[in-house]
Amino acid sequence: MKMYLLTKGTDSINYCEPEIFNDSAWKKEFLFRCEYKQLHELPIPYSVSNKCEPSDFPLTNTILVSRRFFSIIQKLNKDYEFFESQFFYQKKEKLWDLYYTIILPDYELFNWEESDYEKKININTKKAVVTNLKKIVLDKRKIQNVWENHFFILSEKRTQFICTETAKKAIEEAELTGINFEELEVM
Repeated sequence: MKMYLLTKGTDSINYCEPEIFNDSAWKKEFLFRCEYKQLHELPIPYSVSNKCEPSDFPLTNTILVSRRFFSIIQKLNKDYEFFESQFFYQKKEKLWDLYYTIILPDYELFNWEESDYEKKININTKKAVVTNLKKIVLDKRKIQNVWENHFFILSEKRTQFICTETAKKAIEEAELTGINFEELEVM
């Protein structure tokens, strides 16, 4: 089974970079790691500095997706959470359709022997966490755990957004924009 790292990217030099409002309670949550402790007012307010229309996977530190991308996640994942998200220009003017901030399941698939990284121990969980990641290799013995979810994050490095070949094909067929794929080794 092929697996891919999803990264954000665009050929355009003009793009918006949405950021959660600094005065929003959501700003204190760890959405970039697919975590949150408390629900807050919705939609999540994102500020943009220009009116360049965002791609289906805008440049931001959260997993923020368009309605088209969200529909693919709904079809291919059993487990996910979502929060409606709205873009505002200069914190006043609503722009575009709703987007969705996504919380995905996480799996322990990291191949500790074959990947290139540095490791630290999380003081809260006492688990090893990956830092200074240079190369991701997934553990083929653990891959069978992901069949119900074609989009997920790695438990060992929660900022890494991974998808299966099925998900990659669905994204390509829908011609979504702003998404790059890097095939990952599975050993």
